[in-house]
Amino acid sequence: TLDELHHSFTRPDIRSFMTALEIDVIEADALFALLDDNGDGAVDIAEFVEGMTRLKGEARSMDIHMLILQNQKALQACSQ
Repeated sequence: TLDELHHSFTRPDIRSFMTALEIDVIEADALFALLDDNGDGAVDIAEFVEGMTRLKGEARSMDIHMLILQNQKALQACSQ
């Protein structure tokens, strides 16, 4: 859950991992939204691994994926 993600960011090893991936822990809410593919409010291990793999690389990768997510949500809202 999002609360669990926030709590995990208090751990030094998790903070180091995120720093290595060039993901700012301040962006926890955005990160969670990117990882929660099915929108159920929880991130299972498959969503986590797949999402973190997508975000690995340049720091701007997260920004691009956030734009994709926002576009998908906008398209869904328009189709309703």
